[in-house]
Amino acid sequence: MEEAHWYKEKVYPENKVPALEHNNVVIGDSLDVVKYIDNNFEGPSLLPNDPAKREFVEELLAYTDKFVGAVYARLQGGGDAGFERKGGSVGFLDQLLY
Repeated sequence: MEEAHWYKEKVYPENKVPALEHNNVVIGDSLDVVKYIDNNFEGPSLLPNDPAKREFVEELLAYTDKFVGAVYARLQGGGDAGFERKGGSVGFLDQLLY
């Protein structure tokens, strides 16, 4: 897989997606982008107003980031990191869904 070096150099040095540039500020990580959009643009909120639901969404996004990282590492030949059935990212998703 070819990396887009221009993205890391010119957009977001941490080389993660998504990233949002607005008013010469670059915001990265999904949850930070969503919060920034909610706080800086008009329209319906992207996050729930209910504190318990908001906390759930924030926790789910945080674990999704870990899960995607584990999947990416696995696809790159990084072994089974993060794929333990009762622990790691998959274990968390199991608890949420069942």
